[in-house]
Amino acid sequence: MFIFWYRFVLPELSRISTGFGGDVCDEVFAEHLSSHVGRAFEECAIQYMWRALKKKTLPVSFRRIGRWWGNNPAQRREEEIDFIAYSGDKAVFGECKWRSIPTGEDVLVEAMRKAKLFSSFTDVHYMLFSKSGFSEPLERRAAHSESITLVGIEEMFLISR
Repeated sequence: MFIFWYRFVLPELSRISTGFGGDVCDEVFAEHLSSHVGRAFEECAIQYMWRALKKKTLPVSFRRIGRWWGNNPAQRREEEIDFIAYSGDKAVFGECKWRSIPTGEDVLVEAMRKAKLFSSFTDVHYMLFSKSGFSEPLERRAAHSESITLVGIEEMFLISR
């Protein structure tokens, strides 16, 4: 809430307070709101991971979790991973999608490709978080794999504190 206030509302407070709130919504919020909420969704996924760890409902116990970005020497480009939760040689690679369409297998394939940058992890799992659910092919693939977990937005907030 504070990030939203300082990033979007405070700079436009003069226009909002003089009756141009609708214009501010159309011009500023509409353009940037989705990326702001997407970042908040990633933080909610990390909080979900901590709660699930406490309840012992994860495929891997972890000691550390966080965003990762770095260099991919093979493709000579920067890579970003929404989060990696790890301990020793075990890791969970997490991807979070805040969009209006179901998350598809392409997101899993991309996460698997990025995970190959970390050869020290020998026990690897993938957790995908999605606002709009998952495609049927991805759900079928996850149903047949112990290393893939799909978490919808409803499930993210069901684990009690």
